[in-house]
Amino acid sequence: MHHRVVKVHAADCRRKDGCTCRASVCHPFGRTCPHGVDLRCGQRHKAGDGQLGQPLCLDCYDHTAQVVWNHEAPELWRRTIQQVDRELRRLGRAHGVELRRRYIKVYEFQVRGVVHYHALIRLDGHNPDCPGAIVPPPREITRDMFEEAARVAFVKTAYTSASHPANGGQGWHIAWGDKGLDIKHVNAPGGEVNLAQITGYIAKYVTKSTEVTGLTLRRVDDLSVDVHGDLRTHLGRLIRACWDLGEHPDYTRLRRWAHQFGYGGHITTKSRAFSATLGFIRMQRTIWRRTEGHPHTWDDEQAEQVIYELGYHATGWITTGDALLANTAAAMARARHLAGLDALADELAQQRTVTRSLAA
Repeated sequence: MHHRVVKVHAADCRRKDGCTCRASVCHPFGRTCPHGVDLRCGQRHKAGDGQLGQPLCLDCYDHTAQVVWNHEAPELWRRTIQQVDRELRRLGRAHGVELRRRYIKVYEFQVRGVVHYHALIRLDGHNPDCPGAIVPPPREITRDMFEEAARVAFVKTAYTSASHPANGGQGWHIAWGDKGLDIKHVNAPGGEVNLAQITGYIAKYVTKSTEVTGLTLRRVDDLSVDVHGDLRTHLGRLIRACWDLGEHPDYTRLRRWAHQFGYGGHITTKSRAFSATLGFIRMQRTIWRRTEGHPHTWDDEQAEQVIYELGYHATGWITTGDALLANTAAAMARARHLAGLDALADELAQQRTVTRSLAA
């Protein structure tokens, strides 16, 4: 996989992702794969390079395993959080205290089309008189203890997905990768991450989708899968893998989410007691409008007359045939425009020739 890694950033670098610092060589060492492709790349890719996220060999890359992992990522996170609770209960019993965890997470797509999570997990204490209250954790529990419990939970969590004929009648092993866990303490003394940075990161990731991969689609159907599932491209093979695996009853959701390479989870999820709920925020907004907001100037005697009602009909072209007709008409219009320009240029050239002849 073509990648860009900057091991040492410049002193004035403020953008750790997408910066202009000198990157290391992509793949200086490699071999020739069974398909005859040289698995080496001596380039130092820049941010935004079109090769980033592309496999060195399309035939060697396991596209089916990637879309299945995207499909199972929400379930893997659910099991991981349950395991975190178990580890915290063990830690609490060992020190004679009760612990609670609260979290908020958002997902982000990597350039290669794999989803990964950014999560903020907070350790709280427990007040038996008010279980929903947010109280500081006991002093007996240190940051390192909390990190170790979370790390153990992530390492332990693994399971096998539903069986599929494409994998020899077996399921896929679903677990977190050996390089996929990066734990940092927030607001720790001497730490490099603070809460303001985390809030900014979460706000940034919420606004992102699959555009980082270079492809943004709406739902794929029977008519458009042949157009988008191009086997000559990496992303096209991911879409085709979703469609082919989706024939199995246990993997039908892969077809529904083929435009997101199999991932169908929510953009962000959080514990109910992590912060203010959306219902509480709406209630506060309503109270403010009724007490301090500007009063409306509606006249009770004013009559409301509905002239016309507009409703949502559709987005884009319904079928690929409609899109083909529209693109053909646009191409013909451009061709007529260019032909007119050529004819005008020829006419002007002839006029210049006649003028020169008369002058002679």
